[in-house]
Amino acid sequence: RTPISVMRAYIENNLSEDAALPDPYRQDMEVLRRETLKLQDLVEDLFTLSQADARRLSLECAWVSAGEIIAHVAASAGAVAWESKRIALSTQAPPDLPPVWADPRRLEQALGNLAQNAIRHTPAGGVIIVRAEPTAQGVEISVRDSGEGIAPADLPHIWERFYRGAQDGGSGRTGIGLALVQELVESMGGSVGVESQPGEGSRFWVRLNSEAAPSGSG
Repeated sequence: RTPISVMRAYIENNLSEDAALPDPYRQDMEVLRRETLKLQDLVEDLFTLSQADARRLSLECAWVSAGEIIAHVAASAGAVAWESKRIALSTQAPPDLPPVWADPRRLEQALGNLAQNAIRHTPAGGVIIVRAEPTAQGVEISVRDSGEGIAPADLPHIWERFYRGAQDGGSGRTGIGLALVQELVESMGGSVGVESQPGEGSRFWVRLNSEAAPSGSG
């Protein structure tokens, strides 16, 4: 973490308004900044997975509002989706949703990964919908996209670490984003799933408990 943080601080200092950089060098530094942020995210994801493996993943679960969490995710991911590919990201959540048992920071991280995955696999001008609705045991939060869908051969493997399907070739994907989603959600006593057809987009869902705090969680 420390070397990457130092690199990021150095780059951002050189990109400050006070830095008199010629345009070509400033463009190069912008590229370095973006790649450093990606590397920092990758290190954090790997660190979180290693904590889960060692049963040392720290969770601070409480009864939280799913509607507030998806609003935070939509505000962040929606801006990226529109600016990068003119993808419209919207949310659907009734105001009377029951609270869910979750770590709000980890839940936002998991849903953010799903939103980024949807952006990656949705063509320019597409649509992404983040929806929350009550279920018999709690709340289901889904991320639906109008993207390319997932090949049937890849579908059983998408939650596996470092798995990259045929559509990910050359994309720069590490194959740990969805694995991390599963680890985080299941650590909170929830479950994950996906429905997809090639050419018809995908729908990823997260189901969380609203009845009682899962035993041993917190």
